[in-house]
Amino acid sequence: MYRQALINVLEDCQPPIIIFVNQKKDIDNLAKYVSTITRLKCATFHGDKIQAKREQALNGFKTGFYDLLICTNLASRGLDVEGIKHVINYDAPNSIADYTHRIGRTGRAGKKGVATTFLTKNDQEIFYDLRNYLVESKQKVPDALNDHPAAYVKPTLEKPKTETKEEDNNVP
Repeated sequence: MYRQALINVLEDCQPPIIIFVNQKKDIDNLAKYVSTITRLKCATFHGDKIQAKREQALNGFKTGFYDLLICTNLASRGLDVEGIKHVINYDAPNSIADYTHRIGRTGRAGKKGVATTFLTKNDQEIFYDLRNYLVESKQKVPDALNDHPAAYVKPTLEKPKTETKEEDNNVP
């Protein structure tokens, strides 16, 4: 989707880096692509891997054998790896709570870290909460987000009801 943009970001990053992806089916292909283009060593971490393989990937990442950990939200809570310098949301999280947990993997123990989130028009459901989160935490709001109308309207949780004609309710 926006693989070249990811490569551009990675060129300016120092490992260790975590990349979050929403769909586990996309992780292995992305890891193969990134490792081929950048020569960075990638570990993958998601629910389809058996526990032993997840532990092996995580231990390799913690020890510096792997530069990147490409994972799902499975790694967003409770994962404590020292020295994470950058978290990249390749896919935007589905909620601001998920965003908070993801970016919380960097900047731990008083250290600073960087979080990059790729947003598309399909991610408008989070624009409002993300903009507010960035403002409240005194972070720079990117112009594209700040200028987007969806960043100023709280999305509704319910889908609008459609009117039905009375004859539509009659069963033949």
